[in-house]
Amino acid sequence: MTAKIEKLTPAQEKDLVEFRATMWDVGTCTDPADRETAEKTITEMYKIIGKERPQFIWVGSPKAAVDLGAEHSADMSAAMWGSMEAYWVGFYLFGERIGVEYDAEDATKLHLWHDLIRSCGWVYPFENVCVVTERPERICWNDEDPPVIHALDGPAVRYPDGYALWAVEGLVVPQRIVENSESITLDEIRTEENAELKRVLRQQYGEGRYLADIGAKIIHTDTIGVGEHHDGEIMRALMEDDENRRYLVGTDGSTGRTYYMRVPGAPETCAEAHQSIMPPGHDESNIVTSC
Repeated sequence: MTAKIEKLTPAQEKDLVEFRATMWDVGTCTDPADRETAEKTITEMYKIIGKERPQFIWVGSPKAAVDLGAEHSADMSAAMWGSMEAYWVGFYLFGERIGVEYDAEDATKLHLWHDLIRSCGWVYPFENVCVVTERPERICWNDEDPPVIHALDGPAVRYPDGYALWAVEGLVVPQRIVENSESITLDEIRTEENAELKRVLRQQYGEGRYLADIGAKIIHTDTIGVGEHHDGEIMRALMEDDENRRYLVGTDGSTGRTYYMRVPGAPETCAEAHQSIMPPGHDESNIVTSC
């Protein structure tokens, strides 16, 4: 009987971090598909269920596959995600690395999946035909942990045939929101019911521009000392938008960049607003110089 693994060794913990990075690279690979390996692997998968090698049709993206299916009235819902299945394949592969024993049939299937995720994009298997897609040629992420698709200079995901997705901090948006943000209007922002999309619309419109264009109310202003000896000053403002949300507005003394920071609740002064977004115990009373 195989002993149950209760805890990873230090070496296994180190290996887990490295293996996770490896599988992340597999799942986000933007190299062209390895068509030979993909077709060989899928043929073996068909063989396991008693089927002959299918006719392979390669397309540039999942969108192209779905369009092809629509032309032939085919149900394209039973797709395998190819490289994007790396998350669960990696989970079971790591188990094998640390001593988990699978029966021979399951181990064979697992390694076929490993070959599949390293060789192609989405797979749409049918009785005699298998539609297989290329992998994306571009995937962009933000710096969060875990990251989400994000790009402000073009599509966040693009396939070789031109099919693309535009996304801001994980939210898929129309192309113009990223590439033609000047087209966003105040009315569009105000009437948008989806809170996440509304947030992105405001971000792309520009918080400063938005607060100015709606005539945001100034609640309070002050100046704070900057520099090692507080010998310089910058002005701050506490503002309220048309939805009664308050923002602390200030300029970075070193870069000159203006920041618009959403603050919780309804603070009445810049100092209160600043305190509400700072770690517990922070005291700025010594740097407020005038009101």
